[in-house]
Amino acid sequence: MSYKKFSLVLGFLVWLFGTIPFSLWGDSFFLTNNLLVMLLLYFGIIPILYFLTSIVYTKFQLTKPEILEATMLMVLPGLVLDVLVFMNYQVVFPALTIFDAGSFISYVIWIYSIALILGLLKKSGKAHR
Repeated sequence: MSYKKFSLVLGFLVWLFGTIPFSLWGDSFFLTNNLLVMLLLYFGIIPILYFLTSIVYTKFQLTKPEILEATMLMVLPGLVLDVLVFMNYQVVFPALTIFDAGSFISYVIWIYSIALILGLLKKSGKAHR
């Protein structure tokens, strides 16, 4: 499998396995009125994203342009699917209140931003090809 296909599949799987817990149990751990919990969610996702993106970069020993492309491909499935999800927020996330919608959307945008920043900061896995 090419790094492009792998990146798209990984991006979709991360989106899927990130969306399901929020859909089913979001009210149990997405506690917008608890600053410590929210800080843990916002900053705890950074090492997870670093690990997940590094899998692609390392597995395929990507050059800097390929890293940027792979990062965009990892983020793309979630961005596209979240447009549909957010349009149907109350159906997809019945466990979260409408009050939490703004915080949740902010959190999702944060995740995409961090993934893109990691791709920008990552150095090439190969000196040249």
